[in-house]
Amino acid sequence: MATSLVGRKVLSNKVMYVDGFLAVIRKIWQTREEVEIDQVTGNVFTFHFQNIEDKRRVISGGLWSFNNALIVFEEPEGKGDIQDMKFNIAEFWVQIHNASLICMSEEIERFLGSIVGVVVDFDGGEYGSYVTKFLPVRVLLEIDKPLRRCLTVDVMGDGVGSLMLVKYE
Repeated sequence: MATSLVGRKVLSNKVMYVDGFLAVIRKIWQTREEVEIDQVTGNVFTFHFQNIEDKRRVISGGLWSFNNALIVFEEPEGKGDIQDMKFNIAEFWVQIHNASLICMSEEIERFLGSIVGVVVDFDGGEYGSYVTKFLPVRVLLEIDKPLRRCLTVDVMGDGVGSLMLVKYE
């Protein structure tokens, strides 16, 4: 199971053209070795990779979509019962805009990202410089919950909240 993934096309009620989906996925992933893809139900598929490196590259490649619908992956655990999988977590890069200069540090970037979701990664800018237009943070989000569009944070501890906008990539 170490080389397996289960994927589900979500956020869409459209009927999927399975052959087209399989052809597109195989082409855009460009794995070194063949990926065996099986349809489990209407929009749930299993992906069996020949090697762990191909699987890691696909996972780290970011969000995947087909016909403007997000594809969410889960790694099988335990017995790998697909009916127990929720398909409700996805990684996104978020941009936190309008952050004041006092917020331009690794510690604050991580804190602000943790308000949005579970922080996976962040980009401190070129050479560790945090003076940027926005703070980019990669977070795990529960996609079945509403997205935050802004953060109000009392950055100075004086009771005055600063409004920061959140944009999703």
